Amino acid sequence: MDKPSLSPPTQPDTLWDPLAVVPAARRWLWALLAVLICVLQGRDFVSSLRPDRTEGVDFFQDWASARNVLEGLPVYTPQAASVERYLGKPAKDLFTEKNAHPPPSVLLALPFTVLDYPDATLAWNLVSLVALAASLLLVIRSLGLPFSFWSLCPLVTLLLLCNPLLQQVNHGQLSLLLTLLVTGTWVAERSGRPKLAGALLGTAMAIKLFPGFLFLYFVLRRQWQVVVAGATTFVAITVLTLVVLGCLSPTGFDAGLQAYIGFLEEVLPHVAQYRSDWLNASLVGFWSKLYDAGTGWSANHVQTLQDNPIIATIGIFLSVGLLLDLWALVVWRARSGPKCDHAFGLSVIAMLLVAPITWDHYFLLLLVPLALTWQDLPATDLARGIFLVILACLWINPLLLWETFIANTQGAARGVATPVQIVTLLSFQCYALLGLLAFNLWQLCRVCCRSRSASDICSDSRTGNAPYF
Repeated sequence: MDKPSLSPPTQPDTLWDPLAVVPAARRWLWALLAVLICVLQGRDFVSSLRPDRTEGVDFFQDWASARNVLEGLPVYTPQAASVERYLGKPAKDLFTEKNAHPPPSVLLALPFTVLDYPDATLAWNLVSLVALAASLLLVIRSLGLPFSFWSLCPLVTLLLLCNPLLQQVNHGQLSLLLTLLVTGTWVAERSGRPKLAGALLGTAMAIKLFPGFLFLYFVLRRQWQVVVAGATTFVAITVLTLVVLGCLSPTGFDAGLQAYIGFLEEVLPHVAQYRSDWLNASLVGFWSKLYDAGTGWSANHVQTLQDNPIIATIGIFLSVGLLLDLWALVVWRARSGPKCDHAFGLSVIAMLLVAPITWDHYFLLLLVPLALTWQDLPATDLARGIFLVILACLWINPLLLWETFIANTQGAARGVATPVQIVTLLSFQCYALLGLLAFNLWQLCRVCCRSRSASDICSDSRTGNAPYF
């Protein structure tokens, strides 16, 4: 297989800036916007880094599980007990029933157990922001994107307006760490380090299972070193988790084994009930909200078009199957550097679309495909307008629309969404992912057309074969 080219395909002066319509004042307009956003959002952003002790965020799941290990309790002790034990809150204020993350996430939280919950969350958020900076640096250097002191103004503006980032910080999620691992996988593979790429991707899969979808990308491209290194890393982290949990827990090795049994038998079935949650932007979520809401809290807030799990299963099978067929064909045919870049970007988008549950903070993992889309953006108003609409749909907080148009919805409280509201207000981010997928596919076709040299065309005419890519 051809080695990917490392040279940036686009020159710095061709990158589109929406404020370039006023070239002389462009920098100052971005600076003004950055100051304005910092004034409006900065204080809330900084305060969200460290939650109040009475405010439960998702990072508490892993922190409490790590504390449970040290105190000889099961990793997946019901969160009601953990809340009362470590926060002193009554169980009626419970914000989640079970830790929904795999056992290796507990290893990540172990170093933070020396801190109290609010300080531990602050420390985790700071580590996550470092991971974000590292991810941005990797993309900028790999694609040769221009960056200067003035670039900080649009960067700060866009980040403080990015709802996925705000949700990541508000809840102390794992998405920024996964973003760094996925971005590092892409950078390592395109720079000729397949074993490192596999190790990074295997680590991401151990922390959250859904990034394992990206191994299919390397299988289709027959990059077996990446696959073997990833599988080895995943097994190594699993064994390490078993050993560490066993050594730290007073109950011995049985603690690690019971953690994995609890995850498979209790956590996965529990998490499945959230497939019909309003925030789920995957194709599975779309069909589940319409035809198979299931049980639990999420099911009480959607009015299905028809309660028919068979239709939901058929819809999921057909939509996911068609998407994967198209994606597999693209990845199989991609050969050169720019084409492989876009194929990897398509894989990240497809990963979010076919995942059982795709929360809004998962959109942070779209860093590579969004950067590639921006880099190759055509100089037409239509293309730029479509890109801005897609970005806005991914960036916006959907709660703003839900509170306005869905009755009895205010903050964490939700009303009941009708079928019309499901296919509109509750699904626009799923449509945005599909739009980004189609946009990247179109850009890939443009890259392929530009890369065909006259000699390639002559060769094809002699053989009578027209290559797809």
